[in-house]
Amino acid sequence: MSSVKNYIIDTNVLLHDPNSIFAFEEHDVYVLVSVLEELDKFKTHPGAVGANARSVARSLDGLREKGSLKDGVEMESGGRVFVIPFMKNGLDLDLGSVDNQLLTTAHKMASMSGMRTVLVTKDINLRIRADGVGVLAEDYRKDKQKVDAYKGYSEIVATKEIIDALHNEKTVQFVTGLPRNHYVRLVSEIDPQHSGLAKVGDGKLHLVGRTGYDLFGIKPKNLEQIYALDALQDEDIKVVTLRGRAGTGKTLLAIAVGLHYVLGDERSKMTITRPVIPVGKDIGFLPGDLEEKMTPWMRPIYDALDAIREADRKGKHTQIPLTTELDHIIDVAPLSFIRGRSIANSFMIVDEAQNLTPHEVKTLMTRAGNGTKLVFTGDIDQIDNPYLDSESNGFSYLISKFKGQELFAHVELVKGERSRVAELASNIL
Repeated sequence: MSSVKNYIIDTNVLLHDPNSIFAFEEHDVYVLVSVLEELDKFKTHPGAVGANARSVARSLDGLREKGSLKDGVEMESGGRVFVIPFMKNGLDLDLGSVDNQLLTTAHKMASMSGMRTVLVTKDINLRIRADGVGVLAEDYRKDKQKVDAYKGYSEIVATKEIIDALHNEKTVQFVTGLPRNHYVRLVSEIDPQHSGLAKVGDGKLHLVGRTGYDLFGIKPKNLEQIYALDALQDEDIKVVTLRGRAGTGKTLLAIAVGLHYVLGDERSKMTITRPVIPVGKDIGFLPGDLEEKMTPWMRPIYDALDAIREADRKGKHTQIPLTTELDHIIDVAPLSFIRGRSIANSFMIVDEAQNLTPHEVKTLMTRAGNGTKLVFTGDIDQIDNPYLDSESNGFSYLISKFKGQELFAHVELVKGERSRVAELASNIL
């Protein structure tokens, strides 16, 4: 049997990654005409979905100019791309469904060619059905990243002299082998109470302060929050990812620092976006203009603003204007309309980033202009996008690819600080 395989691609894979037809190296790729008919329905959609649908069409049209897609057009990798109608066979399935057409085609092609034939789909249920009729099926794996346990910080035993030098000189020569902008807690080898917090630089450790993080009455409540606030306020770090369970303070800290920058005139605005994916049953279309439609989705952001304003009031800082007065400095940017924008001199927060695809993360990051800082917050245990998982979401992809970069820092927030009830629910439910 030939080592070359046949891969039949589902619509959801093409919408997830428009370059997926080129991702199978020397193997042959088949796209059904009925899949392209489904794809055609998405080409006018706003945002990444519509852009990806159009991109696939352009790629196939470019291949068509090189030869017949019916007979297969050879790619640089050695594999070929085919566009074919579905094949009927003896499976007792309703062929009015594109999913069933994919199944029958894969089954027929495998029996006719004698080659290993694989249906590639991000639809879990379709993969299960494929197994039931004897068709090989796989998830699209190109952009999957093994979930990285990297937390962004660790503890190191050091001599008293090194810790003293860190406190006195603010920086100390210390080779750790850890990634750039990794946070460490140095603990004395003879006295565990003697310690220092630092950030890894180029062969050096730089002191991270235990105090001085008071933003409108919002103060760090644990070690990880100290690290997060340091990364958020470090002007040399342009991209920050904050990963953690609900209630650990990801969004609250990001918005507090964003307000600090904007009200202090260090940034012209704070840009906030998040994927519009419902939890549970969708409530349908929302009335009103764009701002009114986005209000329910942005409610968690407004809740964080309310919490910051309350802390500010209790601390008698009185620095935060009313919400209506913040409208000109807070830009709510729907993800669907982010393409084509250039966002300069902004503190940009991407909330619920675990529901983004790698392609959407790339699209967002390429919108950042001069002076813009990007903050991604998310929890990979709360993915609501039906075609993403802990390994294929854009948030995990970003952390894996950017770890160790000079302009990047990551912090895993562990301890819930919202309430005892929220923490208990996160731990045992």
